Amino acid sequence: MIEFEKISVNPAILFIIGLLYGLSLAAPPGPILALMAQRTLVSFFNGVAVGLGAMTADFTFMIITLMLYNFVASLFLYPFYLVGALFMLYLAYSTLKIKRNNFSMDMNLKRKTNSYFLGLGIGLINPLQIGWWLTAGLSFISLFGIVSVIGFFIGIVIWVLFFAYMVRKGYMINKGLAFTAIKIFSLATFLFFAGYFLYNATYELWKVIR
Repeated sequence: MIEFEKISVNPAILFIIGLLYGLSLAAPPGPILALMAQRTLVSFFNGVAVGLGAMTADFTFMIITLMLYNFVASLFLYPFYLVGALFMLYLAYSTLKIKRNNFSMDMNLKRKTNSYFLGLGIGLINPLQIGWWLTAGLSFISLFGIVSVIGFFIGIVIWVLFFAYMVRKGYMINKGLAFTAIKIFSLATFLFFAGYFLYNATYELWKVIR
């Protein structure tokens, strides 16, 4: 376990700092947001389940980083980048096959659990999340402490609920446009991150064999 020296600030301010940090981290486009958008077309709860799955991965990495930092920091990230790239390609392929009539409210109970584990799976194999907790995440905890961490995760939950609500509203207003926009956004995001992960996998491997 790592011992940290935290700055002395009012707990309420630390909580707000964590809340804002969680919102800012969850908001930028990425694989999780793309999958959330897709699953929200099935139902609000499916989209939320993806976000909560990814948040569970964040919580897992936080615990592992704090307890086993020296071991985790020495990990060779090549397998994570490679698996992540292949999974992104699989999601891109799945996105291409999606038809608009696949999304209906009566699929909610069938896919909600699956959505949670998809979000969790993407989070656990995402090298960006691993790297974030080893660097920015660790620094954040060391500076602001456990109160800010509580705010951080509450911020993520707020964003997950807000994003799923907004996507669902857009889908109810214009189903065709919302479906097309989310499909294009998802496909572009998955392909971008597949390329990015493959590039980093190649770079990590090159550093070892050269």
